[in-house]
Amino acid sequence: MIPKFRGKRVDNGEWVEGHLLKDERDFCYIVRPQNIGAIYAKGSINGTHDIVIVGCCEVIPETVGQFTGLEDKNEKEIFGSISIDGIMSKGGDIVQEYFESLDTTTQAQKVLWIDEMACFGLKPSHPYDYSSLAFSDKREVIGNQTDNPELLK
Repeated sequence: MIPKFRGKRVDNGEWVEGHLLKDERDFCYIVRPQNIGAIYAKGSINGTHDIVIVGCCEVIPETVGQFTGLEDKNEKEIFGSISIDGIMSKGGDIVQEYFESLDTTTQAQKVLWIDEMACFGLKPSHPYDYSSLAFSDKREVIGNQTDNPELLK
């Protein structure tokens, strides 16, 4: 399975999903799946080649998130923040769970990649408290870390 990513476009702020590319200048791009076959090399006089990708969108690196492979209770895909050049992005979703038997909702939690656990996990407000992101039919995406940081306060 090819990992799926999302990020906010630099030119218009629209969220796009697809494959992630990063160039030597540390710019990040999302290539939409329908355009993945439209990559070609363009020759130049000095023997170098420029790669041209049709349908490629430059995205803000801090907004990049990766699909975790899980969906919330409404079948919405859950994306997690990832580390790009050692800096954690803010492209992951914010989730919470409702427990009917207790009539309570958990605090909002960030979804992010946790190196120590080698998986996507949940990070509540406490700095050293992590849990793995397992399937839950009670979990709901309530926003994302880029557009809705106030949900984490």
